[in-house]
Amino acid sequence: MKMSDSFFELNPEEESLDLASKSHFRVLGILKSSGSSSSDLIITPDIVKKLVDNHIKVLVQRGVGENRNIKDMAYADVGAELYDDPLIIVSSSSILFKSSQFNSFELLLLKKEQTIVSYENFNDFILPDIQSLFEKKINALSYNLAIGKNGKSIVKSLEDSTLNAATKQALFSDFITPFLTSLIFNPFRYAVQTNLAILQSVYFYQGILTNKELAERFQLPWKDILLLCWNWN
Repeated sequence: MKMSDSFFELNPEEESLDLASKSHFRVLGILKSSGSSSSDLIITPDIVKKLVDNHIKVLVQRGVGENRNIKDMAYADVGAELYDDPLIIVSSSSILFKSSQFNSFELLLLKKEQTIVSYENFNDFILPDIQSLFEKKINALSYNLAIGKNGKSIVKSLEDSTLNAATKQALFSDFITPFLTSLIFNPFRYAVQTNLAILQSVYFYQGILTNKELAERFQLPWKDILLLCWNWN
């Protein structure tokens, strides 16, 4: 599968990131999904292997692949470190990924100025969760907000397609791998400026609410991510 497929025309080419030449080292934590709002498309061992091969340390919560009958050892075999306790993963990671919404307990565990990437349903948000993101100046992204050529969510389009499960997962890998690597190897602002999928997915930037829909639901102030990440003067 190529990034030029219709699902992914908004993304930069993965090879342009030149990841292996980067000297710094980042840690990605992957938490297992929970709750009703979750995606059938997950971080598989194949995706973890690509990340590890690019010198990214990956911490995986045990049970992350259980909904797809993927054993924990499959993640360990490609270089991931396995943990039961989400606190260990949260405290050790610069970026956190979850294929469902972060729950209130996990948000309380977050460190100041961390980046979280998840599959969100804004209807499930409660005000204390928003306050946690604000107080800790979190960068938060809902990757299912990224829009494809058809004007619909890339992830939702994949989930609803008639493609078989393996093909869906392969296309999701083509989408999410450069998404995560761009976040991991670049300053957050630069990642937003250079990857349209990331730009579309941000709903909190350094603790500032940037999603109009979420802001209006709770009658909160918000700022456009374009104004925050570009200097128009």
